[in-house]
Amino acid sequence: MYHAGDYVYVTDVPGRVLWRVTEVERLGNTAGGCEILKLRPLDELLPPGTVLVRPGGAVERVEGFDHVDRPA
Repeated sequence: MYHAGDYVYVTDVPGRVLWRVTEVERLGNTAGGCEILKLRPLDELLPPGTVLVRPGGAVERVEGFDHVDRPA
């Protein structure tokens, strides 16, 4: 399960660009549902305002960052 503020790599984008989850929409129930993630890049080489939308299965979580926007 992902939360706003998580950091991820997108598995279908070339290179290892770091992305931040800005929004999460959960569809269905927890057992058979999916998550749709809105992502913003942390790479300054991408144009300002770049946003990707991907299912939760198309990203890989990056550990070791503080998730300040994650609800307690």
